[in-house]
Amino acid sequence: KHGHAKCNITAIGIFDSKKREDIVPSTHTTEVPFVTKTEYQAVDMDEEERTVDLMDDAAEVITQNWPPAQYETSGPIIESMLAHWEAAEESGRDLICIVTRACGTEQITEVKQSQA
Repeated sequence: KHGHAKCNITAIGIFDSKKREDIVPSTHTTEVPFVTKTEYQAVDMDEEERTVDLMDDAAEVITQNWPPAQYETSGPIIESMLAHWEAAEESGRDLICIVTRACGTEQITEVKQSQA
């Protein structure tokens, strides 16, 4: 009766965990990020350069920077990465890094050891 219905959208940032809000008319479209997650095997880690060499299923090696320090989620991810790296070396398992890509940004968001 008095204008368009509104949609109130609240989202949490994938990489920085910041809360974002948007209010749009229900008849309009809104953009949604296309998010992909890819698992890589970590083959080398350089703490001084803050990089990790990752290998995909096709044996292609890429160098990935550590998550930026300004992001709230970076500290726990880096700590987890270093702890899992040491544990993986001791147990003979591989370290698996999950790289999330969205909105032109890519970052390591999860770390785990291989099963066997």
